[in-house]
Amino acid sequence: MAQDTPHKLKHTPATLLLSFILLALFVENVVRAVISIQQAVELPRLATDLSPIYVGAIGALWAAGFAACLFGIARLNPWAPRFTIAVTAIYMANLWLNRLALGRSSESTATLGFYAILDTTVLALVIGTLAWPGTRRLFAQAARYLEWLKQEKAGGQKP
Repeated sequence: MAQDTPHKLKHTPATLLLSFILLALFVENVVRAVISIQQAVELPRLATDLSPIYVGAIGALWAAGFAACLFGIARLNPWAPRFTIAVTAIYMANLWLNRLALGRSSESTATLGFYAILDTTVLALVIGTLAWPGTRRLFAQAARYLEWLKQEKAGGQKP
């Protein structure tokens, strides 16, 4: 006899917080990409630390990465927690590489402390919400549900 249908899975406050953080990172990168491309078109000779085309392309790339994270978290896909941690960590590393290697203005060194606190907080929130026992349990339930669906589908097919 087939197993009863599992209960519908609901997001926890931690996954909702994580979704909000990912949405904010997505929007930030979309805005960064749009403003940078607009600067490159309207002010081609504007002296900036980084090329507006580079900033726009990187912003679009990270926006796509955070959109994928947000999609995975929203759908409770089993790959989403690890993927989200990886994308966020690489994103932070990219930001720091840009700040330290390519930042030439006096303000770039003056704001490093603020960005260290901000980036550490964001990374800790992302990892912390994904490591939270309720969140881990929710993704484990989602993985079991996907397995159940595969078994139901395989059992419902005729040979």
